[in-house]
Amino acid sequence: MHHELTAVSAVIRVQTLICISFTKLNIHLERAFLNFSGYSLTATQLQTNATKRLRQFRNRSHFSRDAKRIYEKTYYSHASSVVSTVTLVAKSTLSYRSK
Repeated sequence: MHHELTAVSAVIRVQTLICISFTKLNIHLERAFLNFSGYSLTATQLQTNATKRLRQFRNRSHFSRDAKRIYEKTYYSHASSVVSTVTLVAKSTLSYRSK
């Protein structure tokens, strides 16, 4: 019983972390598919969202080339750190739950 409660609280912490991370990335949570029993969100899905947003940003002609380059580096850097953090936490939580 204690292990089940610990696992549930760990899953809630992971969900909270993911919500905060996606909010920081300005990705709409309703469009992200998160399945915590099997963890279905992939790095590819996150990169697809990031690429779409970057294309929209690049098409705004009033931004300079340097501003666009800085935005792109910052966005991809943050996106990749979120992917690695979320994947790491989710994997450790899922492996703990299966024990």
